[in-house]
Amino acid sequence: MKRLGLFLKTTTVGGLFVLLPVALTIFLLSKAVGVARVAAAKIISLMTGQAVEAVEFPMVFGLVLVLAISFLLGLLLRLQVGAQSGRWVEHFILNRMPGYAALKNIINGLANTEREGMVRPALVSASDGVDIFAFVMEDHGDGRLTIFIPSSPSAASGSIQVVRQDRVHLLNVPLRNVAPP
Repeated sequence: MKRLGLFLKTTTVGGLFVLLPVALTIFLLSKAVGVARVAAAKIISLMTGQAVEAVEFPMVFGLVLVLAISFLLGLLLRLQVGAQSGRWVEHFILNRMPGYAALKNIINGLANTEREGMVRPALVSASDGVDIFAFVMEDHGDGRLTIFIPSSPSAASGSIQVVRQDRVHLLNVPLRNVAPP
């Protein structure tokens, strides 16, 4: 009974670490689109001379406004001052959010497997001569790696371990070819 309670607790907490950043992102995006919808209606009203209430499709214009602002922020992040600001925000704010670093590594690994620091597929040599499939999540820089060993039937669950780098053989396979659909 104690194992069942521990299983329920750890599974629920693990699910929250995945759900909360996703829910927060959706919530913030919906608020941003709502604010942008009101701003877009006012802007269109000023440009066309219509009453704010008469503006058609303000949600579409609000979504376009959010996308345009996102593009401009992305463009700003490509500049040196923007990149430095982005690194500061990531270091002092985002990295403190549970699950952010793992989610970022997985997304970056799916997008570009050539960059350093991304999630990479690997085989880990076990002590009994068995090779275990894993994902390298982080290189500690001291000869140790953090790996994620997916379990079955859901590859989204598994175990995290820190192992010596000499036990890990990186696979020359793009992450998108081994990650579950």
